[in-house]
Amino acid sequence: MSIKLTPAYIKRLLKKPSGTAIRESNLHIEVGTGKTKLIHLRFYWREHGTQKYRKVGSLGANCTAKQCDAIQEEYLDLFSNWNRGISPALIEKQAHIQRQYEEEKLQRQAALKTVDEIWRDFYDRRLADKASADTRRYSYEKHIKPHIGNSAAEHVGHQTLIDLIRKASTYGNTAGNTTCQILGTIGNYGFENGFISDDKNWRKLPKNPSTQRTRVATPKELAWLLNKGSVLVKPSVFLGQRAWQHLKIEWEEIDGDWLNIPASKMKMDRAHRVFITASVHDLFQEARERLPKDHPNYDSHWVFAGNKSGNAVRVETACKQFRETNVRSVQRKSEKITLRMQDLRRTCYTFIEQKFSPVISGAVAGHTKDAMGRVYGQYDYEKEKQEALLEWEKHLLNLMN
Repeated sequence: MSIKLTPAYIKRLLKKPSGTAIRESNLHIEVGTGKTKLIHLRFYWREHGTQKYRKVGSLGANCTAKQCDAIQEEYLDLFSNWNRGISPALIEKQAHIQRQYEEEKLQRQAALKTVDEIWRDFYDRRLADKASADTRRYSYEKHIKPHIGNSAAEHVGHQTLIDLIRKASTYGNTAGNTTCQILGTIGNYGFENGFISDDKNWRKLPKNPSTQRTRVATPKELAWLLNKGSVLVKPSVFLGQRAWQHLKIEWEEIDGDWLNIPASKMKMDRAHRVFITASVHDLFQEARERLPKDHPNYDSHWVFAGNKSGNAVRVETACKQFRETNVRSVQRKSEKITLRMQDLRRTCYTFIEQKFSPVISGAVAGHTKDAMGRVYGQYDYEKEKQEALLEWEKHLLNLMN
């Protein structure tokens, strides 16, 4: 090919009258018509007595050198293959067959991936190190896995997912919305990674309207929990932290009378310090002593060591003890259990807010300050947090007697 396609060459061609044609070997270059004139390039050849052509590309006045080079390279590839007896039609047919094969292969792979396989892949790669890993896993194993865990994700219908969300919502709006979020995550992750060829069934899942929960524990419930409740539950009462935070405490995070919760274990990825009262110190020791000294996890780095070596107690274990043992014993069997672990945290904050101020209760909770506060408000409220939690402990001990 003696013609070298360049932006300058294309601009010169565009000055020629519309319909002007240049032929060189199998290349046909034609000046187009219309207000926006383009140079059209085609590759012509004869096959079985019939003249055929394939469009190589079009270039305009603002074309770049890169675009010119790409079209020239494509033409040269077609010309080289044609000289070796390979027609453009055959190349196109082979490319179409290859595309079909890749699409079918992807669909076959997707069909083999179950919901549980996609979830475990996502959990290991994206979620395992997050503070919310345990609660998300608990929701998945309770509301999703028993129903569609072994199903091919590609074939799970949209209505099936909606039914799962509705069923989970019978445990509360939060359970329903968490299930909805997890399902959406599975669909999105599966599609992104080629495990699902089309995620339309996993999109636009209905959420429950957000409601502000206001339930706090009654003095009777607190008294029973403190006197007869599980050591896995009591720290939530005294500390006012999330269940996954106190169950994931490591001994090295305790500095005298202060607990240093790293950012990785906080919901908003900001480190948090919590004052430890004498009662909480006692609970930590009780948590260690609940395992026999010859247990492989007795000297674990976890304060609340699990039965398996190297693991901490699972959040769902504490929640199960809380719901099925502790609260059930306070309420009559005919009554619906309405108290939740998270309500213990709210109970603590409500007391501190009433006794001190919303600012102090927020500091104890580790709530994130607004943008202005994060930049200019550097006071740590440690003295006030200590006073508030000591007052809260005093109140709880009075209830126990």
